[in-house]
Amino acid sequence: MKHIIFLQLFLFTLMANEYTLTVLDEVEVSGELRPRYEVANDGVNKIANAFTTRLNLGLETKKLFSIENLSALIEFNGNINLSLDPYNSLENGKVDYTIIADPAGTRISKLQLKYLWNKTELLAGREAVNLDNERFIGSDNFRQQYQSFDLLSVQDKTLENLELYAAFLARQQAVASSQAFNEALIFNMAYSLAAPMKLVGYTYLINQHSDTYGLSASGVFKTDDMSLKYRIEGAKQVNPTLSTRLQNVDSLYYTFDMKLDYLGFFAGIEYEVLGGGTNATDASFATPYASLHSFNGDADIFLTTPQGGLIDVHSQLGFHSDNLGKFKGDYHFYSSEKVMTNFYGNDSTNLGSEFDLSYEKDIDSVKGLSALIQAAFYFSGTIVQGGQDYTNNVQKVWLQLDYKFLL
Repeated sequence: MKHIIFLQLFLFTLMANEYTLTVLDEVEVSGELRPRYEVANDGVNKIANAFTTRLNLGLETKKLFSIENLSALIEFNGNINLSLDPYNSLENGKVDYTIIADPAGTRISKLQLKYLWNKTELLAGREAVNLDNERFIGSDNFRQQYQSFDLLSVQDKTLENLELYAAFLARQQAVASSQAFNEALIFNMAYSLAAPMKLVGYTYLINQHSDTYGLSASGVFKTDDMSLKYRIEGAKQVNPTLSTRLQNVDSLYYTFDMKLDYLGFFAGIEYEVLGGGTNATDASFATPYASLHSFNGDADIFLTTPQGGLIDVHSQLGFHSDNLGKFKGDYHFYSSEKVMTNFYGNDSTNLGSEFDLSYEKDIDSVKGLSALIQAAFYFSGTIVQGGQDYTNNVQKVWLQLDYKFLL
């Protein structure tokens, strides 16, 4: 009897293994381990110190059920808090400490089925979406728990030089759960005219927030020793089509960005405007689905646009090489697009300034390992209006290792 039971278990195991191989064919396992120490002082609350570790683990099969071009992916994203001191993670109730938006926890950040038919890709599930330069739609990968969306999407590259993307975003899984917005319809069309120019037109309809319509032109001119990148973009934001919003939305966005790289030395300048509302009670231009940390300074002062809008005059200097890594310094001069009120009750546009430094390098001795040192120093402005206060200096420092692997 025991032998019969053992034989049945053995046969069942073989059948299960065969079934597993059939279901999950061409499997890849990916992972990331990213310990980081961050100290932050917002000038109002207690200084926060956070020692956190991102732990990502993903499993992808290129052939699901042995069906050509049908793939599946699942990725777990966890953030482990190893801190000895408290910090305000936006979810732990430590509101008397400076915000470090890396709440501890584990979640499924990607869970998807994907089918490729000729040059058209259909995706259903949860995905981290990064469109263009991530100014409007991005994963905000700097934070330990990155942003993703529950969605249905289609991407088409049938026509040469033309890329079409459309998606229904059912839910936003932001870096902190308290920050989630509503569903949205996303349309993005990119056309490459030639090597030095790419045109992108987009429409982003976010329920209960806004409709955004925009156009950008970007590209790079290259020689053997030099490259010149540029980006010109403009967008209009109005009241949402999918629903109503109590606060009127009517504002503009425009930017010009240029970066010159010569023999590893680079310099850049950018002029970016997120407009205030046409009327004083209108909402200012906002990008709630963006990779917010990547814009308007590393100190994260302007994750929410001021009521009077934001003008960011941004300059950058740096150097990069394969052997030495990448070092850069950034300076931002901020002002409001519309006149606001300072702490004396007078008109003002002074939103302060910021100086950021960073150094990053791949560790050559360990494949997939890199290091980052980064610091941000915000120098206060004079504006205090409607619960928005820009009159405090802010300092932040990050020390980070990042190890990625693929099996």
